[in-house]
Amino acid sequence: MAAAAAAALLLLLLLPDTSSAQPLRLAVDTAAGAHQPFPHIWEATGWCPPDMEGSALAMHNYSMQEASWQNHALIRAVPNQGLRVVRIHSMLNLVTLNAGHAVAHPLPPSAYNWTLLDALLDMVAGEHQLRLGFEIMGNPRLNSSARTGVYTSWGAPEQLEGWRSMVQALAQRYMQRFGADAVSQWRWETWNEPDHGCSHKKQMNAGIDCDQESWLGYWDACAEGLRTAGASHGARLTFGGERS
Repeated sequence: MAAAAAAALLLLLLLPDTSSAQPLRLAVDTAAGAHQPFPHIWEATGWCPPDMEGSALAMHNYSMQEASWQNHALIRAVPNQGLRVVRIHSMLNLVTLNAGHAVAHPLPPSAYNWTLLDALLDMVAGEHQLRLGFEIMGNPRLNSSARTGVYTSWGAPEQLEGWRSMVQALAQRYMQRFGADAVSQWRWETWNEPDHGCSHKKQMNAGIDCDQESWLGYWDACAEGLRTAGASHGARLTFGGERS
């Protein structure tokens, strides 16, 4: 009882004194011409796989389960298109090398198998008609069961050239699949929170050596790949966003 009484007394001491408080009055001008635009700036949500260093097949199984389909259906069902954009981490982990293709940089666009990434985007952008917050994040896998990525350093010029051509092929593929008008409304972004792993002390979580200078090389490779892809389809792709 004594403890309860002491807790009640402490609560009373912490509560503000409202005995002399004045009421808050708001005036709303509804006259014609007094209205201002109220842009809807927060229209995005997102998710990440439970293991961002896992295999392509593990991410595929997670992202294509029934609960994921229902999740995106509910996002699309928000009234008045309250949520339009879905931002997903590490989607490049869904890309694999074609069987028998050696890891010889720079890797050509023909080296990649896009099947698992196609499946996710067909569901999100195709079936549910949601826009992508496409983070150019992740590391294409050696095969569908491997946890190892094919890129190891953004300080290697031949790897940056391969990355640039991969980004170009990626954007061109989905403009062909969903239309340039639709993809031009996507938000292409760089890696999420690179400061957590991009330093001379350690690798990115994706197993890619990175420091400030090579990060800028990665950024330029992404930008140039998107610019070239957009130009090939008469489109201007938006590269930026929260993490870019």
